[in-house]
Amino acid sequence: DTDCQGSLICYQRSLFDPVPGCEGGGSRNSDYCTWPDSVAPSQSPSISSPVPTEPELSNKPSVSSKPTADYYQYTTTESLCELDNSINYQGPAPFPDKSNVALQFFAYADSPYDNACDKCNGCIGLDGNKEADCTLYDCTLQNISLEELPVNNTCLFEGNDYECNIESIIPYMNSNIAAGDAAFVLHAGDFIKGGSIGENTRCQESSFNSRKELFGNATNFLLVPGDNEWNECYGYDVNSNTDWPRELWRGMFSGVSSPFNQFDTDFPGGGRPTIHRKPSNSEMFYFEHNKIAFFGLNRPARLNYISDVAPVNLNAEWVEDRLSLDSGTCSLESIVILAHALLDSVIYEKVDAYFEDCGPLPLLTITGDLHPDTFCLSKHPTNTRLDLTAEAFRSGPLLISVVRDPDGGDYFHVNDSDLVDDNKVCPTYF
Repeated sequence: DTDCQGSLICYQRSLFDPVPGCEGGGSRNSDYCTWPDSVAPSQSPSISSPVPTEPELSNKPSVSSKPTADYYQYTTTESLCELDNSINYQGPAPFPDKSNVALQFFAYADSPYDNACDKCNGCIGLDGNKEADCTLYDCTLQNISLEELPVNNTCLFEGNDYECNIESIIPYMNSNIAAGDAAFVLHAGDFIKGGSIGENTRCQESSFNSRKELFGNATNFLLVPGDNEWNECYGYDVNSNTDWPRELWRGMFSGVSSPFNQFDTDFPGGGRPTIHRKPSNSEMFYFEHNKIAFFGLNRPARLNYISDVAPVNLNAEWVEDRLSLDSGTCSLESIVILAHALLDSVIYEKVDAYFEDCGPLPLLTITGDLHPDTFCLSKHPTNTRLDLTAEAFRSGPLLISVVRDPDGGDYFHVNDSDLVDDNKVCPTYF
């Protein structure tokens, strides 16, 4: 506030968060002086020159607790999505006291991908312990290339992305969850490097257990499969719903005995929802909290059984089954769908069928797969759908706030915890 003139106060923001009392978009990640809540400006100052301060890595955007009449709406930003040069959108930000927040959670994807880690850089020895040099017979030599990996190996593939997760990303998310600033974490798949369909020999008990132990350090962690650790795994049978790599994934990351089957910690405000899982496909989940429905779907990129070969699209079947339970009461306020790749149109058809019964609701899809340097949030021009594409590799997680208008309506606000638009630089939070 000392940088501002008179009674103006400093409003700190991320990206292009709207500044109360000001017009225009301003400069990305710049802070501005504006009127305090107690002062009614006779004329809204337009944004012209930013306060010369460094943007903070913060997941607590500040806005006025007395919004203008048009506060609850989506606005365009000055940035374009690098994937297709489409317009990026942003929803209204949470109040400092979170009185307009229905729920906050983290989302990220394609990490630890370790794309640059193309060697067996660690393995499990005969005694069950990690062998850094990988010189034992049952391990692969440390410097062997992926193309030379035997079908059965004990490599770990714990490279720079892995280190970033365990040293920075996961501790950052945990600290925010402990402080009540988020409830859980969603991961949109791809936690190892991939290959061709049915040929990826990185899919091993050793590498999967490495990721299980890594994600086990996170609080309230949920994930869905990516193609790298699903349909690209050696032994994948596209004509079946089960094989050894899929059962290995389910056993470690979604089954009854998995540490990720249910939430382990109460949400802010108390309590935690029950996670429902599709009996034939435990990797698909559903839960509700504060009138928000969350789906986790199995939508890997490329040819797969669930979307392309099964008699019915199993993702669409799951969405239809769960939404039908609410079609009589229409209690939901918004829907969030997590998947690795873009959804099939039949899934939206099932959602639209629910909307026909209950009226249209805000719908957010969260995917990975495409690896943009910064997140993309697109808005469908003719319906209530928004599509969020998360970053990859060593990018920091996104804090997503479901902002609820007291007069009715949910909105999605995305705050990037990592303001460096580079997937190869690990963010520093502490």
